[in-house]
Amino acid sequence: MALTDLVGKYKDGLSVPQNAPPTATYSIFATELIQTPNYPYDITEMKEMGKFLLDNNFSCTAREYILGVITRRKAMDNINDTERRAVIWDIMDNYLDDTKIQKTVESLGKPQIITDLDSMLSMYKPINSALHHIWQERLKLLQKAEYKAEAETLFSIGHDHSHYRAMDQVVITILKKKLEKI
Repeated sequence: MALTDLVGKYKDGLSVPQNAPPTATYSIFATELIQTPNYPYDITEMKEMGKFLLDNNFSCTAREYILGVITRRKAMDNINDTERRAVIWDIMDNYLDDTKIQKTVESLGKPQIITDLDSMLSMYKPINSALHHIWQERLKLLQKAEYKAEAETLFSIGHDHSHYRAMDQVVITILKKKLEKI
């Protein structure tokens, strides 16, 4: 199933207003995405998904949530076991819960968790690179007044992808530091 189809499947529950908290539908969407095989998500797909969300009037908050889920899942491409993906996803969502982290260490083992988190960090590199190219393309378009609308679209796409991607990278760093103490 194409990512746009998956988002369309849950559109009503994913369409949260600006500054609203995520709905329960986000957990369902994330769970289904965790179960999916790896999918391409390069600069072309990033633009297509961003434009799809803009064209379907998703709020900035909804776009950030949705793209955060998609990019986190993409960063998990090297974690082939869907159950392990779900466990890593859960501790990232609950990185402040030391008890949950400890239980995860007991079930998966600290070396496996660190390997998975390091893998995710490396998978964010192409995502970061694609975002850099989107920002550069936007800057070029801003130099010409007739491309202002296209530049604003690229701004939204870049911004919406950046928020949770950056937070996830910080969460991974925090989790790794916590794991060093266990």
